[in-house]
Amino acid sequence: MAVDTGRRLTINAHRSMILMVIHMNDAQRNSTKAITVRIPQSEYEALRDYSRKRGVSLNMVVADAIARHTAMLEREAVLDDIAAFQKRLGRTTEPTSVEHLREIRRSRTVPRAPDNSKEDADR
Repeated sequence: MAVDTGRRLTINAHRSMILMVIHMNDAQRNSTKAITVRIPQSEYEALRDYSRKRGVSLNMVVADAIARHTAMLEREAVLDDIAAFQKRLGRTTEPTSVEHLREIRRSRTVPRAPDNSKEDADR
């Protein structure tokens, strides 16, 4: 029985080491960086109250705000790229919203009348 227990302990130790390595790899892939910010006491209290009401950590509230702001910046960059591309093509209007972009795409995909020139040539 002592051998069985020893083997189980060895197997459990190996399993723990494997799980630790997997966790370390995941942590490296999803690594985060710590930052320190200074904000007025009133803003801190507002954020703290908001995080408590939502049942999430203050860190998650700030991370979400940063993620939303980053997404907005990326969207603006894409719209700027589209405007620059359209300028190179000679288009005079700039996209101002996602709906405007959809309208531009729809106008490009309007079905065209079939080309009957080949049929007319055969007649």
